[in-house]
Amino acid sequence: MYTMEIIQRYKKEITGFVLILLFIFGFSAYNFTLSLRRARDVQRRDDLTALVDALERYFNDFDRYPASTSDGKLIACLPKGWTFEDMKKILGGRPVQNRAKMFAQMAPCEWGTSSLSDVSDNSRPIYLTVIPQDPRALEGASYRYFSTGQHFQLLASFEGKDNSEYSQKILARKILCGNKICNFGKASRGTPLDVLLEEYEKGLKK
Repeated sequence: MYTMEIIQRYKKEITGFVLILLFIFGFSAYNFTLSLRRARDVQRRDDLTALVDALERYFNDFDRYPASTSDGKLIACLPKGWTFEDMKKILGGRPVQNRAKMFAQMAPCEWGTSSLSDVSDNSRPIYLTVIPQDPRALEGASYRYFSTGQHFQLLASFEGKDNSEYSQKILARKILCGNKICNFGKASRGTPLDVLLEEYEKGLKK
């Protein structure tokens, strides 16, 4: 009888110890997951900041931002199979006067692999070695770029709502950043993020 009491007591102690371990493990796993999520959001913010800086330098050289595709990519890269020499032939030794021809030949850039550079002159500094992609690109998330040439919007989707740059106004636009709704963004100087670029530019003309 005495032995059974001891066994029962140890069972309770062991059960309590296991429950404590499970709580500690669960809490640690939650904190680890939270840290990873926040790290990805920091990367998203840094990615867009770097790309905005590169786009502004691009604008300073070409007096326009790269155009955008319907699915939100930058149109600023050489067509597949082309080299800088092919673009030089299009320009015919008149890079400034024939820029319209250059822009007409540009192809969409790929997130995570393409670079942002002067496709007519490979001797010039590259604006951005790799155009970044969302940290969860393999799971369907993506950045989204809109441009009229004179203004642009660059959107992403934060995983955490506690981020100071999380925007309900952007979220309300219900624009998809891959398989997520965009809720954060950056834009060209003075450009709002809560309206279509076309609407914004119409307002400027008025």
